[in-house]
Amino acid sequence: MAYGRCYNRYKYLCMTGGVNLTSGTVKVMLMKTTYTFNPDHNVVADISSHEVSGTNYARQTVSGKTVTQDNTNDRAVYTNDAVVFNNITVGTFNGAVLYVHVTNDNDSPLIAYYNFDTQTASASNVTLTPSVNEGMVQIL
Repeated sequence: MAYGRCYNRYKYLCMTGGVNLTSGTVKVMLMKTTYTFNPDHNVVADISSHEVSGTNYARQTVSGKTVTQDNTNDRAVYTNDAVVFNNITVGTFNGAVLYVHVTNDNDSPLIAYYNFDTQTASASNVTLTPSVNEGMVQIL
């Protein structure tokens, strides 16, 4: 999976010290094909109407979070372990959103959006695997 397109709120929080991806509760949600990325969306509540729903679906908490400074490519890179949605039936989707869970959808800031080929899940596992070289999020 290629690295995500960052939301403006995340960029702001990086510059003001308002987010820590390694110590915060980072989660992933799957998005229906009705969602169009808008960098001005701020929190989960702004986009939750486009989240998939269905059998066994729940937002997943990520593990194995790391942030590295890459001087060769002049960037900082965040990555995490692969995320698995087990045995879900959710219909059609083509994206995922990474966010920091605070207390609820109204105060949980969006980090990045990942667009991929349209998929359908019917009693199947969906695995999101970060790119080995690109990570999940980059700040250039």
